[in-house]
Amino acid sequence: MSTVGYKTALVSLLIVFIGLGCSQQAQQAATVTVGGQTIAVRVAKTQSEQAKGIAGTKELSWNEGMLFPFSSKRELVFWMKGMLIPIDIVWIADGHIVGIEENVPLPPAGASDDVLPTYRSPVPADTVLEVKAGFSAKYGLKAGDIVTWQR
Repeated sequence: MSTVGYKTALVSLLIVFIGLGCSQQAQQAATVTVGGQTIAVRVAKTQSEQAKGIAGTKELSWNEGMLFPFSSKRELVFWMKGMLIPIDIVWIADGHIVGIEENVPLPPAGASDDVLPTYRSPVPADTVLEVKAGFSAKYGLKAGDIVTWQR
């Protein structure tokens, strides 16, 4: 291949990568403070990010998680499809914890989507925080605690 051919191929690849970068927005990061702890979170804002959540994540440290903000309060339903680690699900409304689902187990191996257990907010909520299983107990989280987050 000539020098011109290599340059053309390189420019073509750059155009493809630039195009991919423009069409796929990086997931936002933020910090959440709850129970006296500040943790780094990925923010799942789009429907596809919310559907995937932290599925496929092999490990979470005590200072990381995922935040799911919704545009309004409503009954929220989550499941553990594709999860590789147990988690705590913290239900939040108007900046306060309204419920906690502790030590949510992994889904049964080989279970089809229609038989996966679901987890519902105890009251309408507008935000969900997923953290490492045991986080809520370790840091004494309880209903009524204030939760703040910032980008």
